[in-house]
Amino acid sequence: MDTTYFQYRAGIVSQSHRVVHCAFGEAEESAAWTSWCRREFPGHLVEITAKPGECPEAGQATPCAPCVQCLLAFTAAIESPADDPMPVRAPDEKPVAVILRKAQWLLDDAADHINQGRCGKTEYAELATTLDDLAKMMRERAEVPHVVEEPHD
Repeated sequence: MDTTYFQYRAGIVSQSHRVVHCAFGEAEESAAWTSWCRREFPGHLVEITAKPGECPEAGQATPCAPCVQCLLAFTAAIESPADDPMPVRAPDEKPVAVILRKAQWLLDDAADHINQGRCGKTEYAELATTLDDLAKMMRERAEVPHVVEEPHD
């Protein structure tokens, strides 16, 4: 049985909730999808995507981040481990990529919530902290000193 990857269409949920889910087989657009994480999705609210990490083919959307629960179900379903697994070493840029993705999600959510009039102080504070952390990491990588401009009278 083939695996199908899908996510909510843009604008249905906030960007941070648009994760790629997995399901066996294919469903009609009007049918509900049941993902490996056992959630149900109305067919008209989702779009078919490429497998996370792969380029989309014609008719497939670009995948967002994978659903962790679907990923765990997939990993648990593997019958045997690899013969000689190679140790995985994360590149130096990985922390930057992670914080960039977090900032992107928070920015997308804030834009939606501001337009809807429901962006609170906590959300602003989390976004500001994340953007500060991102700026610090980028300055360190670019070896640019942090300059604070004094307000002019």
